[in-house]
Amino acid sequence: MVSRQRVAMYGGLGLVAFGSVSLSVVLTRLYSAALGHHLAFLAVSLALFGVGLGGGVVAIAPGLLRQGVLFRRMSILAGLMAATAVVTIIKTMVAKPPQTLDTRGLMSVAGLYAISALPFTFAGMMVAGALRYARRDAPRLYFADMAGAALGGVGALLLLRLGAPRAGLVVAISLALAGVMFAIGSLEKSGPYSPAESPGSGWSSAAILASTLALFAGDYGEQWLAVKQLRFVNLDRAQFVKWGELALITVDRPVAGMAWMRMDASAATAVLSAKTQVPKHPAEMVYALPSSKGPTLVIGAGGGREVRAALGAGQTEVVAVEINRTIAHDVMLGKLLDYSGGLYAKPEVRLVVGDGRSFVRGETRKYRNIVLSLVDTWSASSVGGLSLSEDGLYTIEAFREMLDHLDDDGVLVVNRWDAELDRLLALAAAGLHASGAADARPHLFACSHTGTTALLIAKSPFAAGSLELLREHCERYGFVEAFTPDDPVTPLRAAIVAEPLSAHRQVKDRDLSPPTDDRPFFFYTVPPRELWHVLKDRPKLAKEQHGLLTVVLVLGVSAVASLLFLLLPAALRSRELVRAEGRGARARVLLYFGAIGVGFSVVEMGLAQVLTMLLGHPLYALSAVLTSLLFAAGIGSLLVRSVPAALANLAAARRAQLLAIALVVCAVGLLPATTALVGLPFAARAFVAIAVCSLLGVLMGALAPLGVLIASTRGGTLVAWGWGMNGFFGVTATALAMLLAMHVGYSFVLFVGALAYFVASAIVPPAAAPRAG
Repeated sequence: MVSRQRVAMYGGLGLVAFGSVSLSVVLTRLYSAALGHHLAFLAVSLALFGVGLGGGVVAIAPGLLRQGVLFRRMSILAGLMAATAVVTIIKTMVAKPPQTLDTRGLMSVAGLYAISALPFTFAGMMVAGALRYARRDAPRLYFADMAGAALGGVGALLLLRLGAPRAGLVVAISLALAGVMFAIGSLEKSGPYSPAESPGSGWSSAAILASTLALFAGDYGEQWLAVKQLRFVNLDRAQFVKWGELALITVDRPVAGMAWMRMDASAATAVLSAKTQVPKHPAEMVYALPSSKGPTLVIGAGGGREVRAALGAGQTEVVAVEINRTIAHDVMLGKLLDYSGGLYAKPEVRLVVGDGRSFVRGETRKYRNIVLSLVDTWSASSVGGLSLSEDGLYTIEAFREMLDHLDDDGVLVVNRWDAELDRLLALAAAGLHASGAADARPHLFACSHTGTTALLIAKSPFAAGSLELLREHCERYGFVEAFTPDDPVTPLRAAIVAEPLSAHRQVKDRDLSPPTDDRPFFFYTVPPRELWHVLKDRPKLAKEQHGLLTVVLVLGVSAVASLLFLLLPAALRSRELVRAEGRGARARVLLYFGAIGVGFSVVEMGLAQVLTMLLGHPLYALSAVLTSLLFAAGIGSLLVRSVPAALANLAAARRAQLLAIALVVCAVGLLPATTALVGLPFAARAFVAIAVCSLLGVLMGALAPLGVLIASTRGGTLVAWGWGMNGFFGVTATALAMLLAMHVGYSFVLFVGALAYFVASAIVPPAAAPRAG
């Protein structure tokens, strides 16, 4: 007969893992829209933070989850997780976005983070309790946990099509279902995990489930979940508001023939009415060249300003690539179809919904012009709100690919803010060198106007006649030359273009080095040598470096929580954790869990970024990578279910050593391999990505259940302590890995993962010998 407790434990834990990952993704979307893209990093850290905090709570107060009331209490915790998930969603929706991260703004963000951490803390408590009392089934439990997490990654993308708030309510429903399952498990009075279980909490679990269902249905009847305030956006002026997979899209009511469309309040694009003449901008000077007629590719078409400009200049074939389906179909081909004059429905325009760089990679044809639109707002860029954003379009490799897709007379047009021109010149020069140009200077021409600069990057050097035409165009419309082959304007720009890979040495307080696929942070300009000085300058952090400050916040919060809920209680119970017999073994268990927590977090981050370059579309590639990695980790857990306790340390050490070797190979060769394999069909590239994730995931997934097996032989509470250590070290490592990636690159992050697993292999202790008698 199938045990109710076993079914409830596996099913309930799987639903909790599903809910945790899905809720983390949903909150990332909500934080990005309501608070700013940089603060979305806080949501990324919540799941690991909760795991650590929950494990610490169970370790400090093991009586909260004890045999006899285990399933009853886990049912209550699942219900609390569902309820606090709803509270978190509502609180985020009504939160007033901080305009600056001064003391008041930080307190506001800290309060929201504390509320948001509650559901994940309850999840961490349930996992710690499950592993403590079902430790003999730890491999199967870990498989259920990883499988649920993998499904959560995929499910979140599907749920986001409902809109982030409604997706959050569906997640709450799944958590309430977990509570019902645990309540069913409590009905078995003499099960394998809680021999004297007292039934209960069934009615409360059912009530929470019914309440979440009613909230979800009610939002469809009369929508009550709506963002109340956004940074830099007046919602009272909005004529269109819709959640999508990638962003919250808002469109203002038109003023003077122009409607502003915004994405998460951090990016904006103008939608012009059919009767409005396109204002002149330096980016259109490319059409003054006699050789400009030909196929034109606009990447990041958005509201269509660059598409309209191209058509107005007489271009007869324009390919408009827009990654956001909501913008393309619901706005430009829907709400604003008539207003825009059917711009994207014109026979001269071919609309493509997809990632711009992936589209370029998949093309075999050449273009005469490629235009890279400016969509991020100066309000977001000027405060460092985009510094945590990886942008695969602004890297040396991306510029080389775009230049390679131009015909011999083709031009790449990039429009950026004036303050970013120096770094853009370094990037353009490095891209030209990578595509075979010996001297970049004759290929570049830039003009600025009203705060933005358009840089023309020609496949072949500009001829004297072309330069004269460009100068006449800029002078006619009052534009200011910012760089020309015969006048770089400043000595710094001349030096940058001559030696782009040495640009980081030209200015002390700004990093002007060209970003790469390994380090794709165009918007982050703090050089490594200045990092400590910037971190000490709190006013500058609060005013100009919101992204960096967010990473520091995660580091600080995780460090304080580790001290309060793990390290300090561990020190107070040092006699329990480090007994005379086998002195140090229990401490080594804790360090082992910390090491594999660091390893899993940094490898997950580094692998996702590197393989996204191989697969293309960032959102779907990230989902595919994480899903395959987590599911493979679950398989790895199942493969060690028959390992005896006496051999657990050897099995863990060997797998950790193999993992360290594999990660060193990945750090050295994975990114070059993705560049070499990018021309393969998508199915072949997906197979390579899944194979890499599966190999690493199987090895990574075996280490936690083997650690649980070892810890359980040295006292039941050690499992909870170890789980807490795993979570806190993981969230701290996530923040440190982001800092490393921003300054050194994701390949180095994989090296750190290899080091963490090597340390784990060296410190893993043997299981305690069975006591005689």
